[in-house]
Amino acid sequence: MSKIRHAFASLVILGMAFGWQAQADPVAEVYVLTGHGMNETLKAADLTPYSDVILAFAHPDADGQLVNGDSLSCMAGPNHTIATAADLQSAIDLIHASGKRAIVSLGGAVIPPCAGDWAVLMDAAHRQASVQALSDFVDRFKLDGLDVDLESALLMQTVRDGNYTPFVVALSAAMHARGKTLSVATGSYVGGMIPLDSIPAFDHVGVMAYDNDTPGEEHASPADFKSQMYLWLGRGVPRDKLVMGLPFYGHGYGNYAMPQPYHDIAVNHAPDAGADVVGIACTTCSFITFNSPATIAAKTALAMRKAGGVMVWELWQDTPDHVLTQALAEGKKGVAPYPALAATPGADGGVLARFKAAQWSASGALMQRLADKTVRGGAAGRVSVPLTENPWEASAYLPITSGLKGSQPIEIGFWARVQADDVDTQFTLPVTVENASGATLMNGRVTVTTAWRWVSITGIMAADVAPGSADVRMMLGAAKKVVEVGNAEIVALK
Repeated sequence: MSKIRHAFASLVILGMAFGWQAQADPVAEVYVLTGHGMNETLKAADLTPYSDVILAFAHPDADGQLVNGDSLSCMAGPNHTIATAADLQSAIDLIHASGKRAIVSLGGAVIPPCAGDWAVLMDAAHRQASVQALSDFVDRFKLDGLDVDLESALLMQTVRDGNYTPFVVALSAAMHARGKTLSVATGSYVGGMIPLDSIPAFDHVGVMAYDNDTPGEEHASPADFKSQMYLWLGRGVPRDKLVMGLPFYGHGYGNYAMPQPYHDIAVNHAPDAGADVVGIACTTCSFITFNSPATIAAKTALAMRKAGGVMVWELWQDTPDHVLTQALAEGKKGVAPYPALAATPGADGGVLARFKAAQWSASGALMQRLADKTVRGGAAGRVSVPLTENPWEASAYLPITSGLKGSQPIEIGFWARVQADDVDTQFTLPVTVENASGATLMNGRVTVTTAWRWVSITGIMAADVAPGSADVRMMLGAAKKVVEVGNAEIVALK
């Protein structure tokens, strides 16, 4: 062996001893909430695309112990019970049988009454004993590591007390000495971010890029996802350590309950389950904001290219046929057409009008006709949007050649996609119906991704439309982009 190769091998061995390695493949972590019945969730799941399964959550008791006889000291089981040691071991065995790493998460957003005081257990007087108890817990159940998820007020208290970083550094050393991993979940808001000096202690930093509760906005938009990714890269998280969070649930506002598991959205709001919003998002509206399969795939693809992978909250909330897990798997392959996202157009009241891709025109942008066998109809219009000062300058529009009644509920839908670049993999764009005088008769928003998908808006025209007197218009914004549009339909809703 040459001196250079020998030196490199020595560095790799030394690095592994201290818990770091050469840049690894991106990870796909998925949380499983134990209170829903972790074994039942795992038996019904498709774990194929995941690398790590994180069981959430465990807490030590007031004495710092995580096991009390045959039960866990403080880990939720189904139906408001405490999980047993046998429950946990069975879940870990299922995970290992699938070839995945089994990790337990500590903490969570809500600390239950059975938990000890983390602020005390992490202080200088109790730190060594707490780390030892956690290490014994990992050894007993043959875990592959731990995840730290202390949030908000508790996180800030331990930071102010000067105990957070010393605790996770000690826990990291204990895990790495055993060949185990230590990860963390963090928010991106003031009062919810882990301190910068703690970052080197973790093998992965998971960013909870969801739960934006600003009224009228999406709780986990692609723009927020991208912004938080660059925030944490800027804060010094190495690219291969940065893991971006994906929600398998939605936020409901107004008349809708919150949260909304995706499996409920898929059943109760099937026509909109392929979009990112049920209803219209506004500060006074009733709506549900969530991530569709297309958005999950696009976010995953971006994180695989620009970061160290993704993490999911939470597996139980996927559909029984694993729609979001399949979307994540497609995203791991890179941005490409995703057939499961291409919902079949049509509605329950009959087709009022059909349009070919060649009937689209563009304003303030270049329109090119092309053949495309990957979209239904085999043709598309490609709109190249220049960088402009005003978002209303560029649009794609479709003249309405049929008459429409103002009292008739309708759906206007069409095939669309956007070409990917290194920054944006999807856009949410306004769609309006405008008459010859420029009055808006109906409006909505569609999310266009890099995969061909059927997008639509629903509503009632503000007035009757005579043939040729109005257009369907998709506003394309001020950013430079390439959008493609295909066949379209207007259908009556019962």
